[in-house]
Amino acid sequence: MQGNAKVEARLQAELANELAARHQYEAHSAMYDNWGYKRLAKIAKRLADEEGGHANELMERLTFFNQVPNVSVLGPVNVKSTVPEMIASDFSAETKAIDDYGSDYALSVVAGDVVTAINYFAEHAKDESEHANLWEAELQMIKDVGLQNYLAEQMRE
Repeated sequence: MQGNAKVEARLQAELANELAARHQYEAHSAMYDNWGYKRLAKIAKRLADEEGGHANELMERLTFFNQVPNVSVLGPVNVKSTVPEMIASDFSAETKAIDDYGSDYALSVVAGDVVTAINYFAEHAKDESEHANLWEAELQMIKDVGLQNYLAEQMRE
């Protein structure tokens, strides 16, 4: 099926972003695990898997439009070196994703591709919003209980 070129370009761009998010979460998960922060490692691993699922869905939609998914290009990957920086980086990436998917949704509706707008861009924005809420809560916990107390709790599974 032939799709709208602008929508297809946004599907490709979001594929690059989802692949980057997966890599960022996988790196953070490995680092958390190495440092003994099992709870954070599990969260980051789960989110890496969810971002990978988003990437797969975007590839399916691209192939539906007879496009070749470009998996060689990644969006920005911002692996950080401390827990607060890592959480803040993940939160920032998720809030950007929400904004991007909102713009993508509007573009798709205007282009007449309501299926892509609702089933891909809106659904992914909803998931990214849940991820952002999670990281925002973690940042608030660090402020509320202090970094050392927060980190001590992360060693539990």
